[in-house]
Amino acid sequence: MTFYEGRRGARAYEDVHETPVVKPAAAVTPSPLADETDWSPHRRARPAEVLLPVTVARLRALPDEVKPRQLAGQFPRVANLVAMHWDDDVAFPAYLEALVTDQRGGRRGFPEVVRDELRTLRDYWFRTRFG
Repeated sequence: MTFYEGRRGARAYEDVHETPVVKPAAAVTPSPLADETDWSPHRRARPAEVLLPVTVARLRALPDEVKPRQLAGQFPRVANLVAMHWDDDVAFPAYLEALVTDQRGGRRGFPEVVRDELRTLRDYWFRTRFG
């Protein structure tokens, strides 16, 4: 006697293991307009390409010789992230390391003046935190 005997709709134990045959759906040809659709308004929000107030405040608080002016002018999105991570003892050094190290291979990287500013900023950050 099987578990399924006497139940309505189940003829035998083997019925449980039968796989239904599914016919493939007809091929759908995309409309020519599908490739021309602009999906950018539906994407996640883009990062700010201007300096945020928290970044401006952070820059003002830095000594003149440490302020990353070229970074702020050329890469405001990155400057915003640097300012946001500033008070995090784990995230800030990790973010700075990711900025100056090519982890993907073949990337152009920052201009030399910006790299120098990032190094100066990193050194200042470590001096004020652990110095």
